[in-house]
Amino acid sequence: MAVREQLEQAATAQKSREYRREVVDAVLQYCEVSFPPIVLQDRVNSLVKEQEQALQSRGLTLADYLKMESKSEDEYRAEIEPDAVMQLQRSLMLTEVVEAEHLKLDDKQVDEQIEKTAASFGDSADKIRAMLRKENGRRSVELDLLTELALGRLEAIGKGEAPELPPEAERDNTTAAKASNE
Repeated sequence: MAVREQLEQAATAQKSREYRREVVDAVLQYCEVSFPPIVLQDRVNSLVKEQEQALQSRGLTLADYLKMESKSEDEYRAEIEPDAVMQLQRSLMLTEVVEAEHLKLDDKQVDEQIEKTAASFGDSADKIRAMLRKENGRRSVELDLLTELALGRLEAIGKGEAPELPPEAERDNTTAAKASNE
């Protein structure tokens, strides 16, 4: 593929991501999303763990980072809480879109994504494939694909390009998946 084509594809993908973000933000303005405090606490804990792992890859600890930033762990947690809230709101809203729009996957779509993901790991492909075929790995791939379907459906709706979904009695996995990709 020529460099020009790669740049054009990258620009198109970036534009799509930005538009999807705008549509999700617009939808969230009209949604009331609530969740128990324990769910927020769990998400904040996950963000802290992600930060710890990122810091460890650079040879730092969370304590080192907090010292450099002149923050306590409680201050850091309070700082990242709005991000955790936004992530939870987006995730729960997209889950509702999946349900409301009856978006579904079949095993073939999940298997194809597992193969595509594993292939990108070269020599480690077999190890990654085995990991993704296990229950938790497969569920993670399914959630990623459903999120992509929901974002694609919202993008199409936002552009006025989404076809009406057929009545539920006529709907099947293929129709729902196809409608979300258009």
